[in-house]
Amino acid sequence: RTNICRLLVILLLSAISSGAQYIQVLLTKEFIDTFEARTDPSVKPLFKLELYQTGIAFLVVQFLYIVISQQASIKQGVFGARAGYELSCFIYQKILNVSPSSFGERATQGEIVNFIQIDSNQLNRMIQISPTTLISPILIGAYIYLLFQFFGIAFLAGIGVMALFLGINYKIFQGYRIVQKERLKRKDERMKVTTETFENIKLLKLYNWENEFRDKIVDARESELVSTRKNLNLSTTNISLFWLCPILVAIATIGVYPALNDKFNIGTMLIGLAIFAKLQDSVRTPPN
Repeated sequence: RTNICRLLVILLLSAISSGAQYIQVLLTKEFIDTFEARTDPSVKPLFKLELYQTGIAFLVVQFLYIVISQQASIKQGVFGARAGYELSCFIYQKILNVSPSSFGERATQGEIVNFIQIDSNQLNRMIQISPTTLISPILIGAYIYLLFQFFGIAFLAGIGVMALFLGINYKIFQGYRIVQKERLKRKDERMKVTTETFENIKLLKLYNWENEFRDKIVDARESELVSTRKNLNLSTTNISLFWLCPILVAIATIGVYPALNDKFNIGTMLIGLAIFAKLQDSVRTPPN
């Protein structure tokens, strides 16, 4: 509630930035069509601008896109950090209010550390990408319309490959969520045994139990490292798919387009691949 005005400003900037991206694609197509119209009278540019006018318009839109997107990124970072700090402050306030009057432990120290170090950062990240998530459906619809205009029915091949990667990406994030819960549980156990050891260090030295508790800490840490390794493997797989997706989309599109069309238009193909690259980010954002 305290950040609703900032959120509305970020949404507005994100919408303007997305609109500038859409216009950039149209101006790039206009630029290519203007050259092709000199040799092929059947090519009709969309805006029918002079070449220098198209270039100036593209530079102006590009400049506005850079400025607005940078401002939106800065405000998103501040917005997310502010929300994360607010959550940490709420947790500290809860601890200070509850501790003096509590008969039993409401949360372990490991859980409290996880709330502050992990959950507040997740809230930070969620708020940072929330404007992009809200704008993504609009961008997906606009880019799919452009692909249909440029490629006709052939664009479904690239969309199919991208949809396949979307499903794989969704499964990866499901697995990541399960591994993340397991990792936090192991971390809580490690924090608990470590805190117990330091709080009773004098008693442990008195009875010569240091080695036993050291082994307990090492075992807890090894168990935590197993879940951390799973988390790293999922992240590596996700990054690999991120770079592999545009390549396979390009292969599918270039393979199907000539089969359905007698004329192979290089300009249309390059614009289409650029749209697929932009569409990929919008498609990957919701499961993220």
